[in-house]
Amino acid sequence: AHTSKFVQVENDTRFLRPRSSDVEEQDPWQRRLADLQEDSQRKLNAAISMLSTHLTKLPGGSVVMEIGSRCGDFAIDLARRFPDLRIQPVEGFGQTSPSLHLLLQAHIADYNKENVGDGAQKVLPPKVLESTRCERWALEFGRNVGAVLAVNVIQYFGKDVLNDLIGGCRRVLGVGGLLIICGPCFDGIGPPADSRLLYDEGLKRFAAEGSMRRPACSPLRWSMPDAPQLRQYGEAAGLEFVEQRRVGAADGCVAVVFRQHMPPPKPPPPLLLVQNSVSTSGSGGRRRSSQKSRP
Repeated sequence: AHTSKFVQVENDTRFLRPRSSDVEEQDPWQRRLADLQEDSQRKLNAAISMLSTHLTKLPGGSVVMEIGSRCGDFAIDLARRFPDLRIQPVEGFGQTSPSLHLLLQAHIADYNKENVGDGAQKVLPPKVLESTRCERWALEFGRNVGAVLAVNVIQYFGKDVLNDLIGGCRRVLGVGGLLIICGPCFDGIGPPADSRLLYDEGLKRFAAEGSMRRPACSPLRWSMPDAPQLRQYGEAAGLEFVEQRRVGAADGCVAVVFRQHMPPPKPPPPLLLVQNSVSTSGSGGRRRSSQKSRP
């Protein structure tokens, strides 16, 4: 199987800063929004550059799961830049709004409809997975996924969900498959920057306030994870640690990469899955869920 190629997307003007004459006519809120959009695009480009060093080594036709797909923008960007790979958007790792999933489905369907032919790679239909039922992942995806990506979402998961997520990836990645976690993270190298501490505190406060407004829902446990802890989770699950690197400028964005170096465990018998499902859905046996709720 041939390795996949990387396509440099040119003239992507979605987040370009307005012309200076336009900026002068904007109010402060519009200028601030333009700054945030440009910063988001810069971080996205840095993440894509890091991903390309790994994804281009995958065989053509490999399935790449993107965890936390939101509205599908990043999944579509991946399909445009890596046309030899099959991009699988995934949501459900938390209290995902049903309307968000409907929006994700509609966005992917519109993209696929508009990009038929000319060698365009369609994005696979979105799927919903639960981190607390990772034993079911192999039934959905098999056991030969080429890569699992979690880009700029790990701060919304909480430690328990992250641990379950990594365990689920161990079940679906084929030998040589990659798990790439990329986002705001304490790298464990020296004292953290003040900006990272402030961001972490802001996440926790926002989550606490949101949980108070929705007492009937599971509490949100947003925070910046620690890269050394991610490595511990991965190695405990049986994945091989590949590298840890900073992504982009000094923004506190860190990538942690793991590789599946041995065959994934076989899924349990279907009868056992049914029994587990019944036991975890009862009123007295509901599993904990440190889940996210994102716009």
